[in-house]
Amino acid sequence: TGQIPSQLGDLHRIETLYLQNNMLQGEIPDSLLGKLTRLEHAQFQGNQLTGSINCDVKPISLVELSADCFTHDMSCECCTKCYT
Repeated sequence: TGQIPSQLGDLHRIETLYLQNNMLQGEIPDSLLGKLTRLEHAQFQGNQLTGSINCDVKPISLVELSADCFTHDMSCECCTKCYT
């Protein structure tokens, strides 16, 4: 529960980030995707996240990005998988 801590962006070597189904709230910090330059897989679905994912800062290595982007509170134009 709670918000996604921006400090996760300090884990520069992380390749997989699965945060689905944790009752997280708030926005996904731009600094999170912008700093994780080795990130290949990120899953955010099953939470209560709001806002939009900034596709301009996502790492080039990212091949899977999933979120609840079919809800009225969340949008993601660069998601590879969208959930309701």
